[in-house]
Amino acid sequence: MPESDNKWITVARQVKQRLTGRIPFFELRLFGSRARGDDTPESDLDIYIETGSLTRQERRLISDIVWEVGFENGVVVVPVVFSREALEKGPLSASPLYKAIKREGIPI
Repeated sequence: MPESDNKWITVARQVKQRLTGRIPFFELRLFGSRARGDDTPESDLDIYIETGSLTRQERRLISDIVWEVGFENGVVVVPVVFSREALEKGPLSASPLYKAIKREGIPI
C-alpha cells in the first residue's frame, strides 16, 4: 500500500500536528504492525516520539493528545516517548525496540 494511502500515517500526522508548538520534539515515527502492514483490526497504533526534556505536564499533554486522536479515529494510540538526552547519555539507543523503530518506522 502506498504510504499516502495509509490511514495510519494520516492518524500519526494528526498527532504530530497537535503536538507541534506545544511540546519540544525532534522526531515522530509510525512503527509496529500498523507501519509494517501486518496489523489486525485489534492492533494498536504505535507512535515513537523523540523529545527534548519534558515536564510532567508535557508528558500528560502527549497522553491526552494521542488519546483524543485515537478516539476520533477508532484506534488505541500508544506513544513511545524517548528523550534525546536519554538516547545520547543512556543505554536506550542500543535497545532492540529503538533499533527496530529506526529500522522499520515510517518518519512522519
